Amino acid sequence: MSDVFREVDEEIRHEHYKKLWDQYGPYAIAVAVVIAGGTLAYQLWTGYVQDQRAVESDRFLAAMEMVAGGQIDEAITGLEFLAEDAADGYATLARFQQAGLLLESGDKEGAVKVYDQIATMGGVDQMLRDLAKIKAAQILVEERSRSDLQARLGT
Repeated sequence: MSDVFREVDEEIRHEHYKKLWDQYGPYAIAVAVVIAGGTLAYQLWTGYVQDQRAVESDRFLAAMEMVAGGQIDEAITGLEFLAEDAADGYATLARFQQAGLLLESGDKEGAVKVYDQIATMGGVDQMLRDLAKIKAAQILVEERSRSDLQARLGT
């Protein structure tokens, strides 16, 4: 007799689950598809960003190899293009390196211009912007007045 009650109970439970599935099944499938799609999109985006950083890294290393090979002008040009195209991190690094190379090659005005660009970049950490201001002022210390340097440094 208990088998009959168990079968009836299972049948009622089965009908209840079928009714729930019929009512909410499409929503459950939609949520699963959205989660899977979101996960896929995130993974694709992460891979794309990593690939971009790898390309930026290769371009930066190529410029540094040019410097080691004595091709300073080509390296400066390569760093300039990298600074325009790259994300904030490599763009900042490329600009600092570019300014240093310009200064090393005797182009003080060009180096100050690049440091001034870094100092006004919005996505760069404040400490790096301040460093760029100081480096520009350091280059100009012999050529500018004290008040001009104070104005540049914001003191």
